[in-house]
Amino acid sequence: MTTKTEDRVIETRERRVAKPYARLTVDEDAYTILAEIPGADESSTEVKIEGDVLTFHARSLVEPIPEGFERAHSELEFCDWESSYHLSDRIDREAIEASVKHGVLRLRLPKVKPTQRTITVSPE
Repeated sequence: MTTKTEDRVIETRERRVAKPYARLTVDEDAYTILAEIPGADESSTEVKIEGDVLTFHARSLVEPIPEGFERAHSELEFCDWESSYHLSDRIDREAIEASVKHGVLRLRLPKVKPTQRTITVSPE
């Protein structure tokens, strides 16, 4: 079953899977993706590259409810977060960095540095 809510596709699997809100910034050296994955941390987040596609999957860690109580309301969506991005040949795949802080996944995708070499000129 798949339902669409506000440009986010949520699938029903073992747990719900949602596409997180993300933003992309660019500077001289790198592209940076900041994806909101509330409830997840570095131990529940996996980032991998297959071919030209970078995919991350993060699992929200559900906060425990004390015995005898039930959850009446929660502003956080406890689900799995997943998104994929096509990598251009301008990204240095070996230098990609990922970190999670306060429920935000930061992916730093460094740009490939232009190669330069000196060509020796010889007499004919």
